[in-house]
Amino acid sequence: MTLDTSAVLAILQDEPERTEFVSRIEQAARCLISTVSVLEASKLIWRGTGWKTCVMQGMT
Repeated sequence: MTLDTSAVLAILQDEPERTEFVSRIEQAARCLISTVSVLEASKLIWRGTGWKTCVMQGMT
């Protein structure tokens, strides 16, 4: 399985599909994410909610 930015953001922002995404990730034999997706998600979370949320979500 390869995660994209939208899935990461859905999980971190507790969107309705979060449970489904987390379940699929847990069931996957292997889960990958690109460096670009990590960077993009970090920037979007930082811009949208600030440092406090990044720290609370363990993104430091």
